[in-house]
Amino acid sequence: MKKQENKKEKEESKLKGYPGLKKLVPYYKKYLGLFILTLVLMIISAVVGFLNPIFSAQALANLSEAKFTPAIYFAIGLIIVRITISIINYYHNYCYVKMDTKVVFDIKTALIRAITAVQMSKNDQTNNGVYIERLHEDSSKCSDVLLDIMWVALDLISNIAFFIYIAFLDIWFFLMLLVYVVVLWFFDNKKEQVWYTQRKQFRSKRELATGAYNEQVRGLRDLKSLNIRNATIEDAGDKFQEAQDINQKSRVTRRKFVVVRDILATIFEVGFFLAGVFFIKNGWILLSEFLVIYMYHGNIRNLSVHFAAIKQYAIEGELAAQRVFEIIDEYPKETFGDKTINVTNGNIEFKNVDFSYTKGVPVLNNLSLKFEANKTTAIVGKSGSGKSTILSLLNKLYPINSGEICIDGTNIDDLSEECLRDNIGVVTQSPYIFNRTIRENLLFINKNATEEELISALKRAHIYDFVQTLEKGIDSKVGENGVMLSGGQKQRLAIARILLKNSPIIVLDEATSALDNESQQLIVNAIDDLKKDHTIIIVAHRLSTILDSDCIMVLDKGQVIDQGTHKELYKRCKPYKELYKNEETTDQLTKVLQESNALPNELKESL
Repeated sequence: MKKQENKKEKEESKLKGYPGLKKLVPYYKKYLGLFILTLVLMIISAVVGFLNPIFSAQALANLSEAKFTPAIYFAIGLIIVRITISIINYYHNYCYVKMDTKVVFDIKTALIRAITAVQMSKNDQTNNGVYIERLHEDSSKCSDVLLDIMWVALDLISNIAFFIYIAFLDIWFFLMLLVYVVVLWFFDNKKEQVWYTQRKQFRSKRELATGAYNEQVRGLRDLKSLNIRNATIEDAGDKFQEAQDINQKSRVTRRKFVVVRDILATIFEVGFFLAGVFFIKNGWILLSEFLVIYMYHGNIRNLSVHFAAIKQYAIEGELAAQRVFEIIDEYPKETFGDKTINVTNGNIEFKNVDFSYTKGVPVLNNLSLKFEANKTTAIVGKSGSGKSTILSLLNKLYPINSGEICIDGTNIDDLSEECLRDNIGVVTQSPYIFNRTIRENLLFINKNATEEELISALKRAHIYDFVQTLEKGIDSKVGENGVMLSGGQKQRLAIARILLKNSPIIVLDEATSALDNESQQLIVNAIDDLKKDHTIIIVAHRLSTILDSDCIMVLDKGQVIDQGTHKELYKRCKPYKELYKNEETTDQLTKVLQESNALPNELKESL
């Protein structure tokens, strides 16, 4: 129980001072002129709006006393006031929307920059629904909160002005309304505190559901082929239902507050009317004055609603802002230096590097190794030996625990992001291909590339002949993550992108591990074309693709246990020989299975 109370106090303390909303100020300050104009138009609208209940009340009062001419004048004035308010509100809305569009764009841009800069270690632990929800929902809510509050504030200012006007008509009715508003304000304030806690829980659960639905869409092919479509639908549905349960609980809680509030309102309504009868009967107030007060006392009663609405919108905006700025300000980001070097050689050295994904579970232990410039170096080893980790650390996707990684003698921690990653081209086992045309995928890498350069890159990557067979050629779309391409075609398109990037260092992370022999050979040919101009590092699952590498490093438990050419390692390195023989057996088995429906007895026995 005490734990729950402490948690509740902690949640409520996050609202104090609205720190999230304060962080939005610089985004609005950037468009100060539009903000001031919007604010001025809102104030003018509120001032003119104050005349609305007064003119209406005066028209009614004069009509009740049979003063028809003044009543008509006030009625005409009322029409003019309302038309004026509509015109002012139109321009107010125009200015706000213009400002809001710019602010939303800036917030989304800041958020996507933060998301793409988050350390991979944090990324690995974060549900992608967190990013999607906050990028689409929360960033928009951050700007919407101002408009929501402004519209309520317009009514609030007008009603406060009329409230003061009632004080001049009759101080006792003014005091009655004041007590009523204060009571409701405390009541609504409590309601919003409860609502905030439940709303935050709902948002967190909805992020998980969004992530689950997103995975279903992105992994649609695997869902079908694995026949887990119904299982994943059920899983996502469970997560969505958990979110909806909290949302339903929140709605029920708010409804309970509304019911109690309505009972209070009814009691007050009867009491207010009886007080009016009593005051009129004793001559303490004129009938016309009471009619004016009674006609607009609902507006005064709604002062509490307006205050509560402003607080609700502020809480909603604060919650959205906290979630947005949690990523922008609190999620650990990649850090880079500001040094720029011209990588002319491409010598790479790891010096006593320690690294672990999880604290206390080392992956690399005091690793020291060198990759020579303009040479092809392959890294082989069993799964989990640290092969791909070396490439990730070189590209600084993860910060090392200790040690140093240098390119041409310069620590990569001193290099700027652009310098480091422009000088390293990476092709992974499953490269991401954008849902654009082939041309657009290439131009992402080099927007100034000429038609000749695009075609040259496709030819050198041995994919140009395939592109020519497409109906629209280089302007053909390839689908979500290149779904319309085969595995080998995706790999070769990724190599074409790297060729356009023209990085002196090229890294291939198991780029042929899942390909057929024909696709593998085409990619090997593409790699061979790169050798004379680049430092190439290959993490290889298939040793047959790296037999002619200048150097092969054998990794085991985060350490280089041997290195040399294929012939040298085959003679002296037992782990390497075992890896190679295992691959030979696999290739033989594959060949037999392709040529015959039945395995020979000899092979059966050997297996």
